[in-house]
Amino acid sequence: MAAQIDLDNKYTLYQYRDRQDREIDFLIEREDGALLGIEVKASHSVSKDNFRAQFWFEENILKCKKPYTGIILYSDDKAVPFEENMLAVPTAALWS
Repeated sequence: MAAQIDLDNKYTLYQYRDRQDREIDFLIEREDGALLGIEVKASHSVSKDNFRAQFWFEENILKCKKPYTGIILYSDDKAVPFEENMLAVPTAALWS
């Protein structure tokens, strides 16, 4: 993913982690400021609690000043929506 981003100056790649261990594995910022947060989980299930760091980041860091979409990649076989702009997506969807 980083190699593709390096080829295209429209995106910047970050990671977020703070002292309270809130972490977002990948933050991808578009040139217009919109952000995509991606968490990668090895589990077969996902819950709203798995989005805790993403919800916190959106509400406390971005403060709704920039569009934000949060995704959790996980090992089940179905996409599951969690509130607006938050979605659990099967890792296999990257190759389909």
